[in-house]
Amino acid sequence: MAEHSSASPPAVEKPFIGTLLELGQEPPHTHVLNDLVGELADQGVEVAVIAAFPLKALTRMTISSRYPIDATPASELFD
Repeated sequence: MAEHSSASPPAVEKPFIGTLLELGQEPPHTHVLNDLVGELADQGVEVAVIAAFPLKALTRMTISSRYPIDATPASELFD
């Protein structure tokens, strides 16, 4: 079974996508959290608190763990 931190990137991504769907918007097909937060902002959602989180680092974790380039476990790729 794959190891996940308490804030695994897919878990972070889902509320953004769910909020866009609740607003009647088709979410972009991306794992880039900054893009999803930008879409939320475009829909009038206040995102200042969300934008303060390390979204680029979480995005790198998402992409590296979903689409690995070698057999290194995701838990060994990040501090």
